[in-house]
Amino acid sequence: LSMRKSMAIWLFRKREIRGASWLALKLLDDLARKDRINFHKLLWANHVFYAESYEVRERFETDNKIRTRNLFFSSTGRCLEEVGMPPRQVKSVLEVGCSLGYQLRRMETDMFPCADRLLGVDIDEYAITQGNAHLSSLNSKVRLICADMENLDDLVGSDRFDVIFCTGVLMYLNQEAAVAVVKSLLKHTKGILGISGFSNPAHRNSHPECSSIRNWDQSFIHNLESLVSAAGGHVMKVLWDSETQYDENKQCLVFAQSSTPVLRAGSAETISRPTLPCSLPDCHPNSTSR
Repeated sequence: LSMRKSMAIWLFRKREIRGASWLALKLLDDLARKDRINFHKLLWANHVFYAESYEVRERFETDNKIRTRNLFFSSTGRCLEEVGMPPRQVKSVLEVGCSLGYQLRRMETDMFPCADRLLGVDIDEYAITQGNAHLSSLNSKVRLICADMENLDDLVGSDRFDVIFCTGVLMYLNQEAAVAVVKSLLKHTKGILGISGFSNPAHRNSHPECSSIRNWDQSFIHNLESLVSAAGGHVMKVLWDSETQYDENKQCLVFAQSSTPVLRAGSAETISRPTLPCSLPDCHPNSTSR
């Protein structure tokens, strides 16, 4: 397996060879089926396959044009107001799964002007290196660290942040591992936690009892509300982007707190905690969102 991993990474990087990516995926087929978490970690850590699209020029220049991203940012501001923490009062921000740091940069310039600590964590060493270099050239306060999100507790210790984001990342963990990460995120959240992920195209993401698997990339479609509930958190607001689709899947946005908040009258919509009856990872290995 170790030799096949090395060969697959080499093939992924040989774009001039026709069919190289297909052959690389075939070499990793058993890993993708039997150990999906480490399959995705291998691709991200080596900046290959879907990770290749994350480059400084494209992401820093075009991210603010993505509809779902704009929806996420505007909703974050409203949620913060509702819990008595206006964006201008936010001093610390953590993004888990930050890639190049382009979202943190937008937070720094457009959303949290008084934040003096903006930290990003990602397993993609190439993205971290490129992102830090670009951010340094902009005299940004954003700092990026290469680390695994499953080791967050060891990385930040007892530190807590006003706002934590984790967007489009939990899809690479199975249900059990995703709950563990959300629990860690909530432990380090002082204000709000914002998470997003793919949703089933046919119904609200709070309906499935168990996480399903997308066939084409072996990533997971989670019931994000249930993940928060299982991790001991409180769901504040849920948004379902019914207009934008990525490979037939829509986006679900969830805002949460580590404990039940005291909200002003008429503020954020509170959601009753859903149950999570299936606690096993890969509980329906043959299910799919398609």
